[in-house]
Amino acid sequence: MSKYEEICAAYAKARSFWEEQRKHCREFATDLAAKLVADLEVPPEDIIYLPPNVEYHPREVRPIEEALSYGADGAFHYGLGLRVRAAADNPMTEVLVLQISVARNPGGYELRIEGLNDPIRIPHKLDEMSKGHRAFLDTYSKRAVST
Repeated sequence: MSKYEEICAAYAKARSFWEEQRKHCREFATDLAAKLVADLEVPPEDIIYLPPNVEYHPREVRPIEEALSYGADGAFHYGLGLRVRAAADNPMTEVLVLQISVARNPGGYELRIEGLNDPIRIPHKLDEMSKGHRAFLDTYSKRAVST
């Protein structure tokens, strides 16, 4: 194999690894939103995705595939938005946006939320994932109340 072929093979391997990571992080982000819908009874249409560090505007809403951005830290970043209302029958909404990064590692996922210092580690197994999501919700709600 020539040096050039070795470079191409290394590139193909790295690209394949990156695509696999992106796929798993996208699925994780989708699962996280599904847990918010299920556990908090959020209407699915009130969960939105934004590119990282973008202020909410209806034109900025993206499918999760387009909202994910790969960072220099090796994690995928995105904004997870939640439309909220002052009252259920009030059509006026505001959007609360969490800036999230997620990285996949051999033990599971590492979730970071802007404003929280400690990462939240969630295992790969789906039966354990709901415990992890609950830990995320519990941790975030406790810290949000205390600040």
